[in-house]
Amino acid sequence: MTQELNPGRPPMLLSSDQLNYEQRQVVQCVSFYVGSSLDNRADELRRFIARGVDDPGTIIDKHVSDCGLFALAVWYAVDVQDAILGEKYQIGKAIEWLVEIAARHNAIRHIMKDGPPTVGALMHYYTKGKNDNHVEFLLSPPVKNKGWIAEHGGGGRADCGIGSGTSDILWNVGRPLQEWYDISALCNV
Repeated sequence: MTQELNPGRPPMLLSSDQLNYEQRQVVQCVSFYVGSSLDNRADELRRFIARGVDDPGTIIDKHVSDCGLFALAVWYAVDVQDAILGEKYQIGKAIEWLVEIAARHNAIRHIMKDGPPTVGALMHYYTKGKNDNHVEFLLSPPVKNKGWIAEHGGGGRADCGIGSGTSDILWNVGRPLQEWYDISALCNV
């Protein structure tokens, strides 16, 4: 079964009974763009990140880290309802906007209090006292094995690439997982 969320957004294939609708949408949306970069499917990636609001020609370039911008676009694509997602992007605000949206929807979770992230969650990594923020989406259920091993993916790679991999989700390039944003709460499920 194929479902188009909104015109100009990628088709989302629905299949797994183990995930709710929003979780499937996030996994399929991120997976659709894995492998995209400024060198591969660049125009398509630019249009997606622009969310129909920003100029696709200027929203990203080789000097921009796009992990937060990609996350905003995914939330827009899966129909998270928040006015910020319809605003023109302000340079340097992507992570701040993600946190603000999550707070407004009571979607902020902490691993020590709420347990490991759920599929579709946006995981926020940073070192307290540093400006080293990074966000990734959880694409598979975490398995406890000397950490929490799962597939995860998103932006922030070379040339604004979108990638995925399987590793311990408690850390990302030396940064600890500080909080995660629950897609079900964001979509008011």
